[in-house]
Amino acid sequence: MRATFEKDFEEGMVEFRSRRDVDSTAFLRDIAAYFVQFEPGPRNLYHDFVATIRACNQLTTIATTNYDVLIEQAATQAGLAVSYKVHPIPPNNLSVLKLHGSCHFLPDLGTNIMRGVSFSGNATNVEAPVRIAVSTAEVLAFCNSEDSLAPAIALYAPGKRVLFSSGFVLRQQELWREAVSDADVIYTVGLRVLPADEHIWGAIGSAKGAIEYVGFEPDHFLSWADAKGRRNVHVLAKSFEAALPHIHGRIVTS
Repeated sequence: MRATFEKDFEEGMVEFRSRRDVDSTAFLRDIAAYFVQFEPGPRNLYHDFVATIRACNQLTTIATTNYDVLIEQAATQAGLAVSYKVHPIPPNNLSVLKLHGSCHFLPDLGTNIMRGVSFSGNATNVEAPVRIAVSTAEVLAFCNSEDSLAPAIALYAPGKRVLFSSGFVLRQQELWREAVSDADVIYTVGLRVLPADEHIWGAIGSAKGAIEYVGFEPDHFLSWADAKGRRNVHVLAKSFEAALPHIHGRIVTS
């Protein structure tokens, strides 16, 4: 069911770009404004996940394709800061990489102002440094006031193109490739096997570490692993909730 939804959404995004390309910037703002409003509830599993990472004695990096900031909020509520890099990580910081950008990655033009500009085509619209918004209100204010910019998030379409501040997101992906190549164990949670997403599955396929799969398409994953000649793979569980105790036991006690 989820795979069908994602396929339909991706096809819809392709159709949207072909018919209303000029509206892509506004659409990205709408996406960011939507996702930034989510917060982890008191029983959200991200709290347990952050506690697990915090208790681990080894360098652990969380990489996510999600646009929301649930992981960041769970970290903040646990008294941690977030570093969008792999090393060195300051004390009491969580290493997080956002492979498709994030709703709170805002292009920073400094003292320059851009108003009334429309874009179309497949090139990056604006290349600029990113400022990390510190609150939901800051992201919403940006999305409600801008008419020419959007946060640095990838389009949910083949190629996962980033129209604003693509350099920052590409650097996140570069750090991800470095991290996954050095990892002893790679946990993939809720991530569909899409070989076309070379920046993700190409990196995982080339990595030497063991791969632990969590998701509802284990046969698809095992077929991919077999085609890649990977033997150090294991289907851990179908859901994140079922997998979390096993992940905790393995990375905290190892």
